[in-house]
Amino acid sequence: IVAWLTARSLSRDLPAPVPDRGGWRVDTGHPAERCRHIFTAPCPGLTELGATIDEPHVMLKLPAILTELAALLPARWQMEPLAHVMVCPDGFGGGLQPEPPRGYRMSLERDGDRAHARITTAEGDVAASGRAAELDGVFIYDQIVTEAVHRRRGLGRALMLALQTSRRS
Repeated sequence: IVAWLTARSLSRDLPAPVPDRGGWRVDTGHPAERCRHIFTAPCPGLTELGATIDEPHVMLKLPAILTELAALLPARWQMEPLAHVMVCPDGFGGGLQPEPPRGYRMSLERDGDRAHARITTAEGDVAASGRAAELDGVFIYDQIVTEAVHRRRGLGRALMLALQTSRRS
């Protein structure tokens, strides 16, 4: 998880995660998320943080059922809907080229270990976008979004294929 989290931080231009109380902490510094603590399993450090944090926009993440996490925290904590880690199986796309459907245009920019793909309409409006990062043999997809009015047209698949072309290993 720390390798994935480090690549995610690279993708988002965030500081690298640091060990903290049996998990890892990323100081995101964003108004909606000031800090993120990630744990792979319940531990005393998670329970301690839950009891002591009293400021908004500090996130505690644990790959568990929400009721399991809620049982470790004081009642004042608010549970968010589940999020998912996006994966792309080996052989995804079966050698297909990352071409968007007719009427859309794809751009892919690379910046060292990061890539950013964007699909726009003929008018230049962003229909889909996403990022990827690769660090120490870990390749992650990040912030993959297709705007609601453009969904179910294969844009997400084209975006993922384009980002996959930036993968080195």
